[in-house]
Amino acid sequence: MAFSIDHDKAHVVEPPAEAPSAELGEHIVQVCRGCHNPQLTGGKLQGDPDMPIVANLTPHETGLKGWSEGDFVRALREGKRKDGTAINKMMPWQAYGKMSDTELKAVWAYLHTLPPREKGSK
Repeated sequence: MAFSIDHDKAHVVEPPAEAPSAELGEHIVQVCRGCHNPQLTGGKLQGDPDMPIVANLTPHETGLKGWSEGDFVRALREGKRKDGTAINKMMPWQAYGKMSDTELKAVWAYLHTLPPREKGSK
């Protein structure tokens, strides 16, 4: 059975225009909510005791408070946190690091619209 993709068919939800905007960032970040939870506060994942504790992506002191846009982009491009420690390989930073500068800046812009919330809070 052969599959084909209709590249001209409209998306169910069209992505916002490519710009370093919070609107595009919110669209991109939907994929992050599976592990970082709907509020993007991270914490312990349910179900698999071997999974690492997931990072808080809100601008809280237990999350990205004190990070710059450059720190964030570098983390996804190089797999290292602001303090130089390695990001666990379970986090697909290698794939996300291939996003364009505009996309990464958009994600950063969106993350800064979130209220600061403590790590793991729901």
